Amino acid sequence: MNNKTLSLKSRRWLISINLITLFGTIIFFELFKEMFKTAERELFLVIILAVLLLIIIATYYFVLYNTRLWKLVHISHKKLDERELQVTNTGLKYAYVIFTITALVAIYWHAIAEIHVNGLTAVGLLYLAHILPATVIGWREEDIAWGNA
Repeated sequence: MNNKTLSLKSRRWLISINLITLFGTIIFFELFKEMFKTAERELFLVIILAVLLLIIIATYYFVLYNTRLWKLVHISHKKLDERELQVTNTGLKYAYVIFTITALVAIYWHAIAEIHVNGLTAVGLLYLAHILPATVIGWREEDIAWGNA
């Protein structure tokens, strides 16, 4: 086993932490942004958001970048073999469904709560759209040793 390959269980844990932290960050900001209007509370909010962002970056690095899952779904299809094409197409298919449902829930939640979509939510959805194919592959595939030899 290569040092850049994580076990399926490890990948699933890191993917779960990444996605839960992403959604938790957005929900935390939406729920508590009004409570942190004073200067001393605003600093506390910034510190909490910075810690959550560091968790997202660290888990992204270890589960998507270091294992080359990110590269797999962003490389030209001409450079992939038949198995890699099948795996990426399946990942893209599931990611499209998951993202569509997630985006609709987010949009309807903002509409029902009568709040504007803020920058953090928009960036979170953009990040989610880019990582979902790789996370689906990382969650489903036992062997992800491509590009690690």
